[in-house]
Amino acid sequence: MIKLENIGKIYYGKKVETHALSGVNLEIERGESVAVTGTSGSGKTTLLNILGAMVHPTSGAYFYNGTDVTKLGKKKFHQFRKEHISFVFQHFELMDNYSVYENVEMPLLARGIKKRKEKVEKYLELTGISGLAGKKPNCLSGGEKQRCAIARALVADTDLILADEPTGALDSRTTDSILKVFEEIHSMGRTVVLITHDQNVASRCGRILHIEDGKLVE
Repeated sequence: MIKLENIGKIYYGKKVETHALSGVNLEIERGESVAVTGTSGSGKTTLLNILGAMVHPTSGAYFYNGTDVTKLGKKKFHQFRKEHISFVFQHFELMDNYSVYENVEMPLLARGIKKRKEKVEKYLELTGISGLAGKKPNCLSGGEKQRCAIARALVADTDLILADEPTGALDSRTTDSILKVFEEIHSMGRTVVLITHDQNVASRCGRILHIEDGKLVE
C-alpha cells in the first residue's frame, strides 16, 4: 500500500539547514498496525506528515498504491490527502464553537456528502461518545476529546489513519480505552500508523519502527 524510497526532508532556516529525515525506506502493507517511536526531534512527526501528504519530502519517492505522490501537482496532492488519509492530531484540533456531533460531521461536509447522520452516529457509538453529541469540546475530558478526534478521523472512511501521540496526555486507564478503539479500527481493515514515545503503547501495534536522527530502524 505504502512504499517510501530514500525519503529525505530538509528544513531551511536563514542560517541553518535541519535534516529531519535522511534516506528513509519503508513499506507498509494494507491493514497493518504500525507504531513509530523515537525521542523528541528524531523525525517522527515529519515522517507522519509526509505519509499524510501534509508536506512534500525534499528528496526520494512516496508511492501509495503504485502512485508516486511526490509527483502530484498541488491540487491533486490535496485531493489525494482528502480521499485517502485521516489524521488524529496530538492536541485534538477540535472546533470549540461546534458540538461533538458537528466536529465529527465536518469531514463529510467538506466532501459535500449529503447523507451524514447515519455515518456520524455510527462513529460516535463506536468511540463511545454518543451521549456527548450535543456538548462542546470545552466540556469534555481529555479522553473524551480524543475519542471525538478519532470519530472525526474515521467518519470519512479513508484507507489510512495517522495518529500523532494519541495517548500522550492521557492517564493509563484512558490510554487503554483509547488503544482499544484503535484496535477496533484495525480489526475493520484500516491501516493505522501512530506515533508514540510510550513503548507500552507501541507494543499494542503489529509492528514497531524506531527513528534516530532522521534514520528509520525496524
